[in-house]
Amino acid sequence: MSGLEIILMVLLLVCAPVAAVFAVLLSRAKEDVAQSSQAQIDLVEQIRSTVERENQLKSKLDKAISSYNTLRDQAKQKLTQASQLIEQWKARFNKISHWESVENNVEKAKEIEMNLAGLNRKVEALRNVIEGYGSQYIVPPQSILDELAKEAAHTDAGQKLKAARIYSRQMVRDDGAATCDYGDEERSEMAANFVLDAFNGKAEAILSDVKTDNIGTLIQKLQDAYLLVNEQGVAFRNARILPNYLKARLDELKWAALVQKIKQEEREEQKQLKEQMREEAKAQREFERIEKESKNKEEEIAHERQLIQAAQAKAELEQRAVYELKLSEELKRVSEEKRVAYEARFREEMEQKVSVRTAEYSEQLADADARIKELEEIREKAKSNAQLVKNGTVYIISNVGSFGEGIYKIGQTRRTKPLDRIDELSDASVPFDFDVHALIPTPDAPSLERKLHEQFVLGQVNKMNWRKEYFRVTISDIKKVVEEMGYTVDWTMMAAATQFRETQVLELSLKNDSDFCDSWVRDQRGEKLEQRAVKALHDQDGLD
Repeated sequence: MSGLEIILMVLLLVCAPVAAVFAVLLSRAKEDVAQSSQAQIDLVEQIRSTVERENQLKSKLDKAISSYNTLRDQAKQKLTQASQLIEQWKARFNKISHWESVENNVEKAKEIEMNLAGLNRKVEALRNVIEGYGSQYIVPPQSILDELAKEAAHTDAGQKLKAARIYSRQMVRDDGAATCDYGDEERSEMAANFVLDAFNGKAEAILSDVKTDNIGTLIQKLQDAYLLVNEQGVAFRNARILPNYLKARLDELKWAALVQKIKQEEREEQKQLKEQMREEAKAQREFERIEKESKNKEEEIAHERQLIQAAQAKAELEQRAVYELKLSEELKRVSEEKRVAYEARFREEMEQKVSVRTAEYSEQLADADARIKELEEIREKAKSNAQLVKNGTVYIISNVGSFGEGIYKIGQTRRTKPLDRIDELSDASVPFDFDVHALIPTPDAPSLERKLHEQFVLGQVNKMNWRKEYFRVTISDIKKVVEEMGYTVDWTMMAAATQFRETQVLELSLKNDSDFCDSWVRDQRGEKLEQRAVKALHDQDGLD
């Protein structure tokens, strides 16, 4: 082996470990670079996947919103389709009932009836949204309030409403308000929140419009919103509002209506109390004014009476003195045997003349006494009105010509002459006079009137305004209730309705007798009177 080869061998042995080390380092560096590149590629892929998923979700959400906004435009078409489907079900039901056995028909009929009921309900909900609610769902306030009164006392209605609101919010927090059939939890939550937001938006708008007289319409609106939102949620794997959450929102609505009603009743009570206080104060002021004026007038009349009595006494004395002087002069000219008879005759004539003069003063005294008595009656009447503000008369009246048979007004007046109030009611605002069936004097007319109104509340003609006093009942029912309360009064069971019945007879005659009709019309227009006046003028011209 040459020296060069040895040197090369040595160099190879020395460089081999170094080259191996460099090779290992280079290999590790390449692996690190490859791993870093792969990580960047994975990150980019994840970002791209996330963006695509986000875009997909956004697209689905936009599509859902668009579908929801166009649902109302498609409602009429769905209504027609639903009606056609109902007819198909009816035809199928008829066919099944004709060909299948009785047992199968019963089972299938039940199924079809359930489907029909559900479809009819959806049709009704769509019709309500399209055509409006009108007045068909208006419920009389007292029936709703009676139902609510069984559940809670009026005094804690506000607390009940507050608790109902808290309970509804808690149901949302506990995911007990809406649900969905998506297997993916995230997508299920999104769909459930979508229908829940839609329903709550409608519910809050409905609740904000609550009044004392529209709860029936609002309940129907809330139920329709529930059905329609759930119908729209079918496209999102049956995303829907749960029935318990609908019940919670309905409870809110009912308690809100009750609170509104209680507030209204409190205002009405305060108003009635203030009116009663004003009436009592007015009666007291009127009594004090009349008392003062009557006393002053009585003093004036008493003074006038004293002057009349003094003038009467003075005139009588003066007249008698004149007559006595005249008698003494006349007796001087009369013979002794005629004097006694003449004097007796003269004194008789004198007494007659004095009586005539005295009678004039007596009339003035009687007039003064009558005026004093009238003032006393006025003062007693004012005193009675001030002391007995609640004392009055409950009247039962009817007006067949104006309102028809079987309609009675139950009212009260505190006037001493109750017929004056009934005459006022029979003014130009009604075509015929009222007939009186009973006048019931009572020390507490408002209380008796209120009890009778409560007794016949179902017969109220105007069930939306409790202050109206007309009732559709029989007079025998009213009489029975009044007598059960311990009142014994005279009753007129049959309304005379004189002018109304005479008008009916007259209308029949006018209809059947054309000549009589023409004559009557001319009389009403005053044509006969005008013709007579013209004829009289012509006759006068002829005489001239």
